[in-house]
Amino acid sequence: MEQQSVMRHRVDWAQLRRRVLEQAHGARTASDTYGVIAWALNSLGDGHSFFLDPQQSGARLGATTLSFEGLTGRALEDGLGYVSLP
Repeated sequence: MEQQSVMRHRVDWAQLRRRVLEQAHGARTASDTYGVIAWALNSLGDGHSFFLDPQQSGARLGATTLSFEGLTGRALEDGLGYVSLP
């Protein structure tokens, strides 16, 4: 985010980092962090960056799940997809 955000020059990164760590305190799993990730991306104020958790992305993008050799990937509509590395 700090390197690639369109509005990176307008963000107080030290303050954003502190607030994210405060909100994520106590998180034990990746899914525990989804809310704070979404909040952090929204805080950029660029009207472009957002976060979809796995269920939201599946519902919104019509995803199908694929698994192979411990990796998980999703084929999305319009030829998009991703591979999740543990």
